[in-house]
Amino acid sequence: MKVDEVIREAIERVGGKWKADRDGSYWEAEENGFVVQAEPFMRTLTSGQVWLGLDCSTCHSEFAKVANFILGKRPKNFVSLRWFQKNVEVASLEQATQAFCGLMTEVLNELKAEKISCLIDEFKSTRPDSPSMPQIRHLAALAWSKDDETLEEYQATFAAGGRLNFVPMITKAMIDRALEVALN
Repeated sequence: MKVDEVIREAIERVGGKWKADRDGSYWEAEENGFVVQAEPFMRTLTSGQVWLGLDCSTCHSEFAKVANFILGKRPKNFVSLRWFQKNVEVASLEQATQAFCGLMTEVLNELKAEKISCLIDEFKSTRPDSPSMPQIRHLAALAWSKDDETLEEYQATFAAGGRLNFVPMITKAMIDRALEVALN
């Protein structure tokens, strides 16, 4: 039994969509303004047990609009907020569909309980030195929370030739767009 077959049956029971892109196939579902994209995996272990799970990445549709505006990209592009894995071992392949249903339900329940305000506070509190996406999330969190004072400081530093340890991908135009969001 292939993982595609098992996951399709689980999706019929739990909900969401089976999608594919250039990187592979994944389950996508939405809950509480959050979107999860989860790549399933399933491996038979030497013990005969089956190890299966989901490699999950979450996004928030409204936060993604802000981040994509800052990046100068399409508003609906997926902007990952965090990555995590859910996995379990089962005795046989016959238990795989039910196990995936359980993992998927667990992920959806976590999204129901997630608060974007907590993530905004986390992203806003520290300016990461690298890599680029945590820095974009930081700028988007500042914009989201209307912290124009901090963004104006960043803007002035960039205008004076400073970088504030931002990676080269982060430009003054991005800081300007973040400030634009904060002021509106």
